[in-house]
Amino acid sequence: MSAKQQPLVTQANLKLASPRLRLIKAGAEVAPGVTTFDTAGHTPGHMSVHISSGREEMLLTGDVVVDTAIGFQHPEWAFGFDLDVPQATKTRMAFLDRAAADKTLVGSYHLPFPGFGHVVREASGYRWLPADWQWTT
Repeated sequence: MSAKQQPLVTQANLKLASPRLRLIKAGAEVAPGVTTFDTAGHTPGHMSVHISSGREEMLLTGDVVVDTAIGFQHPEWAFGFDLDVPQATKTRMAFLDRAAADKTLVGSYHLPFPGFGHVVREASGYRWLPADWQWTT
């Protein structure tokens, strides 16, 4: 499927699903302790989620950072699939800065197994510190 056809298919699918969708905006509390925040740039309207319960917090995201090698070490470098490169760069740097400053657990399907960990400041960039994984029975 060409890049030109993709938005048409997406729009058609969203139209079919629209009766079951509840549209939200950045900053919305969608459930107690679950708040969206704006992380647009990679795609228009991209949002991430801040989840909190008591003293525990997590930032859950999709396409803010897509790899640990370049995205963390050089967050100012553009990623080829970002639709709005200046905004995506600004968003990526702000997200990493927030995660590192607040020492908040981060989750993303683009990050190495287990997909959860922490962002640590290192030199002029950042480093990904994966969370320990333990099997439970």
